[in-house]
Amino acid sequence: GEQICVPYLANRDIYETHLDRDRCIISLPGGSRDIEQVAEWMQQSAFQAGALESTLLVGIQFLMETDVNHHFLNNDVAFWDHMGWYVGEESVTDSGHNPRDYGASSFTFLDSMVVDIYESNPHFEAIVISGPSAGAKFVQRYAACNRAETYLAENDGPPMVYVTVNNGSFIYMDDKRRCVDGDFAVPD
Repeated sequence: GEQICVPYLANRDIYETHLDRDRCIISLPGGSRDIEQVAEWMQQSAFQAGALESTLLVGIQFLMETDVNHHFLNNDVAFWDHMGWYVGEESVTDSGHNPRDYGASSFTFLDSMVVDIYESNPHFEAIVISGPSAGAKFVQRYAACNRAETYLAENDGPPMVYVTVNNGSFIYMDDKRRCVDGDFAVPD
């Protein structure tokens, strides 16, 4: 019955049905965590593609404790140590200055957002998760282990698409990944 939350930006309310939209793009910031810049790029890209009026644009922000202090945020707002959000770590609960009763993985927050958006908009053709740099690392890890994609598949929901920009590393999910013994299978 308790609520914890993270801030986000969106061009429409994510909890409403949008029959005039056919897709959703959820973007994450890079290491600078400048979601306003990412949101501006999203708007420009959608406009140039002629898809601004048919796309629900969302930017999710994972905060650090300095953000909580600077903006005097309530104790229901989650935050992470340094860059723990981009590897799926649970939000901080044991801070001396800003203790929280509950925490959750950054992946759990995005899972919840995706499911909420889908349940209000089951007609969407795709849900895209995108991010640059640290956000790209998040997207790759999230793609490898999220629960929302399974939920959508089990409920005839739209496919989830993952787009990364300026990756610092890659997760290989096929037979070309590094073997347990340290050898690397050379692709054909």
